[in-house]
Amino acid sequence: RFKDVVHSVSYRSDGSLIAAGGDWPIIKVFEAKTKGQIREFRGHKAAVQALSFLPGDTQVLSGSDDKTCRVWDIPTQEQVCCLEGHKDYVRS
Repeated sequence: RFKDVVHSVSYRSDGSLIAAGGDWPIIKVFEAKTKGQIREFRGHKAAVQALSFLPGDTQVLSGSDDKTCRVWDIPTQEQVCCLEGHKDYVRS
């Protein structure tokens, strides 16, 4: 399903969703049981190196080589915020 390297994967605390990011500037969210993709978030301009579900399990935090961190809302499929100002890649 992935054409490039996957750098980061995060499981939702209930184990029902998986978020993945890699060499492309896209975050993909999958249902763990069916392995079907249910969401795709675009906004980063470089590879996604870090991912984590936030408390509440409805949002994902991503870090990228574009020197930003972003928060994505799974139900609305929207970017909630973009944290800029990092001087280098965000990798964890």
